[in-house]
Amino acid sequence: MGLNRAAVFAVVALGLGACAEQVRPIIDPATSVAGGRNYEYDLGQCQQLAKQVDAGGRTVGGALLGAGVGAAGGAIIGAFTGNAGRGAAIGAGVGGLTGVVGGGASAATSTRDVVRNCMIRRGYAVLD
Repeated sequence: MGLNRAAVFAVVALGLGACAEQVRPIIDPATSVAGGRNYEYDLGQCQQLAKQVDAGGRTVGGALLGAGVGAAGGAIIGAFTGNAGRGAAIGAGVGGLTGVVGGGASAATSTRDVVRNCMIRRGYAVLD
């Protein structure tokens, strides 16, 4: 089971690394600085800034928190069924995977927000 969790974490972390390049806010050229002519240049700079979002740290943090909560809940349920250790192990696995996904989603949202805010501050009328 440890190998599966590691594989899921690796896939999520790699996927989040590409998030910044995929964020392309829609702008209104009529109300944006210079009619949006420098969009690609400014977008590239904002995407570089967004890469500073600690996606890996958020994913690990989410996994650890999820594993801890899952282990505690699993141990309680396991105690009622006569096997607290097994319940804790199952709870930690499920909670850890859930935390990876939750932490990854948080990092993706932050990356998107960084790119959008950067473009807004550079004078673009961001519509999405």
